[in-house]
Amino acid sequence: MIINLDVDGVIRDIAHTVLQIYKEFHDSRSTVTEEDIKQHNLTTFLPLIKSSEDFFVNHHEQIFYNAKPYNGAKNLVVALKDRNHTINIVTSQYKGTEISTLEWLLEHNIEYDSIIFTNNKNIVEGDLLIDDNIKNLSECNKKYKICFARPWNTEYSGLRVDSYKGCLDLVKYISNKEEKNE
Repeated sequence: MIINLDVDGVIRDIAHTVLQIYKEFHDSRSTVTEEDIKQHNLTTFLPLIKSSEDFFVNHHEQIFYNAKPYNGAKNLVVALKDRNHTINIVTSQYKGTEISTLEWLLEHNIEYDSIIFTNNKNIVEGDLLIDDNIKNLSECNKKYKICFARPWNTEYSGLRVDSYKGCLDLVKYISNKEEKNE
């Protein structure tokens, strides 16, 4: 199978680092937690940010280089590669921040077959999208899509997983189903 895999919110814990940078550079008294993040637009829960794009472009090195992989994320990618799946990293990054993501993937030894930076994840060939963004999942034309459960996507009603083991089990199930249909 060809798996299109998102980075931020699926592999990289960007929310934790965004909140740290916000407190350090914008509002040291902020009490916003990751559980308070209910959508992708930063300006709705971090009031001193006027533009999400400006925030990411201005702080991309601190955000992306300091962000850690979610526990279990790297093992998921390794397990998918071990099962001979093709991994396309398909991620939306603001112009000028792409190099930070490339270097982050390299630094954390995240293996992939290709990487595509795009806001339109439908243009990338694949059988399955694993993402955390409701908009990407809702607009997705792939046969299968898995939502990695986060506080900002609770209203998504399609296939959801809340653990890397659950994600791997679901991919195995889908892959076995596809093999039987061939």
